[in-house]
Amino acid sequence: MDVDSFDDDGEPLLGTVGELVCKKPFPNMPMFLQLAEGVVLDAALERKVSRELREQCSPRHVPEKYYAIDEIPYTLTGKKLEVPVRKLLLGWPLEKAASRDSMMNPSSIDYFVDYVATTTDYQVPA
Repeated sequence: MDVDSFDDDGEPLLGTVGELVCKKPFPNMPMFLQLAEGVVLDAALERKVSRELREQCSPRHVPEKYYAIDEIPYTLTGKKLEVPVRKLLLGWPLEKAASRDSMMNPSSIDYFVDYVATTTDYQVPA
C-alpha cells in the first residue's frame, strides 16, 4: 500500500511506504517507512500518515508503531517483498524467507534480519 504525503510546499515526505499486517504474534501492527531525504520520522509525521491512512483506507490500517528504514526491499521486477519480510518477522530464517539473488536491493533485507534479532516489541516465534 502506498500513501502519498506532502508538506505544505508540495514536497514529498515519504519515499516509499510499506505496510506489513499480521495479527499474531504481533501485539501491534508495524509500518516500515522509507522517508524522503532530509525528512525525520517524528510524532507530527506519524500523525499525518495515520490521518491519511484513516481517511484513504480505514482505521484498521493505522499501525501501532512506525519505523524509518533506509530502503524497502524490492524484487528484480520492482515488487515490494512484503511476504518475505512478514515471514522473517514470523521467525523464518532468511534463507527460507527470501533469496537475495531475486532482489533489486539485497542489502535492504538486512534491516529486517537485525530487527527480528533485536526487537523487544514482541517475541519472535522459534
